[in-house]
Amino acid sequence: MLVPGTARDSGVPSVGSRCLGDSDWASHPNLTVSGTVSRHARIAAVLLLTSLQPAGVSLAQDEALRRLYGSAQSAEAQGDLRRAADNYEQIIRLLPDMAEAHANLGSIYFRLGDDSGAAKSLEKAIELKPELAAPHFFLGMIAGRRQDYERASRHLEACSRLDPTNPIVPIYLGEAYYATGRHLAAATEFWKASRTSEYRADAYYFLNRAYTKLAEGSLERLGAEHPNSFFLKLSLGRFHEGREDWRQAESAYLAAQAVRPEAEGLADRLAWIGHMRHGGPFSVARPPLPEARPSLLGLLYDPPAGRAIQPLLEAAGRRLAGNMTGGTGPEAIYRRAEAYQVASYLTARWIAENDPGSYRAHQLRAQLHEARGEIDEAVSAYRAALRAKPDLREVHFAIGTLLWSVSRLDEALPELRAELEVNPNHPEAHFEIADILVNFDRPDEARAHLLEAIRVAPEMVEAHLAIERIYFAQGQFAEGLRHLKQAAQLDPADPTPHYRMVSVYRRLGKPEESARALAEFQRLQRD
Repeated sequence: MLVPGTARDSGVPSVGSRCLGDSDWASHPNLTVSGTVSRHARIAAVLLLTSLQPAGVSLAQDEALRRLYGSAQSAEAQGDLRRAADNYEQIIRLLPDMAEAHANLGSIYFRLGDDSGAAKSLEKAIELKPELAAPHFFLGMIAGRRQDYERASRHLEACSRLDPTNPIVPIYLGEAYYATGRHLAAATEFWKASRTSEYRADAYYFLNRAYTKLAEGSLERLGAEHPNSFFLKLSLGRFHEGREDWRQAESAYLAAQAVRPEAEGLADRLAWIGHMRHGGPFSVARPPLPEARPSLLGLLYDPPAGRAIQPLLEAAGRRLAGNMTGGTGPEAIYRRAEAYQVASYLTARWIAENDPGSYRAHQLRAQLHEARGEIDEAVSAYRAALRAKPDLREVHFAIGTLLWSVSRLDEALPELRAELEVNPNHPEAHFEIADILVNFDRPDEARAHLLEAIRVAPEMVEAHLAIERIYFAQGQFAEGLRHLKQAAQLDPADPTPHYRMVSVYRRLGKPEESARALAEFQRLQRD
């Protein structure tokens, strides 16, 4: 990537560090308190006792309703969710058309982990009373737990329309947008969430992730659309300077100077970079950067601290609230990427300064180490995050993936299994576990995990290809062929499924189909 890293260890991650998806669906610290929904989240439906006596309900029934509702509230307060659910079920038997009772019952089932029962009650509540916001929230949470982020975003959008003042909805809606690649929309939601001090640290953490992706996307676009531009070469120079790779920085700045010799400040910068490349001390005055607004490189050299961070962050947010999608020229794309990088850096810096011992700060440090290729240091920081919040999702997966990537399979496997304990619908964790089990010659266990990965994420091409190899080795060629056809449909440009089909069709005694698969493989390779 072309995104600069840190000049020195400032305690915050490089904007180019890999951002892991670490949604906290159903485990957000401000969503739950002792297993019950926090009053601050303001998401649970509320039965209004003053309206519990609709037409046709006797005084005796009304008294029973009040008693049952009071018992349900008491049970919730004591954490006895089973008794609370029983009370709401009795209320529904007395008043089957009371939408709020269905909504409350759905929220109880949700917290009990009965997603199927919860969804049935919540959908009934919406059918009876479409203007209720809370059922949409919980249905969005259920969809998120199932990795169905498109459905999650639809329900959370509905919740936001019906209850625009709810401070926690933007966090989860932003995560759903992020998971589906809508990073600009995600950033908008995270900014909304940051307006509430209670959620600011989480919102800034997620803003860091979203702005990182937006910066990466802008720089990738710059490289693809304007590969010989001055601004691409300038961005490379700043990237290498930020990493204190003076030789590469000098080379990139020289290339930029060749395109635009008159560029402001570039000659002075080249002279200073040359001094540093030959071992010059930092005491030699560094030339100022030409731009008036804060730049990432400037912030890396002079990191803001304390109260100075928030005004800079607010200013960056105001700039980004403008038209950040317009302009297709190289300078417009470069400036946009720079603005995203500045905002990403400042959100991380805010957490490092204001919440240094939090699990979010540990996650950011872990991502910094990961970007530098410091595996053991990254693992240590991720584990510190888990000590601060043991049920945090995606962190065991991050550790397992790091260890898996360097073939430390014995260490990776328990971490990936631990991820499934808190996040059972994690397709990538299932896939990586399967890969390890294949290496351990345990194909049946591997196949079970691949089937789970495909169940949760049927579009996961690599899982279809991996399970076909297991079926092939076990002589189950027809089953393997089915997965190869699915892989080919999911990625029509990939020649790999067709190459595998050649052998599978031969084993099935179908030479004509094998020949057609070979021809398609060769065509795709030529293309």
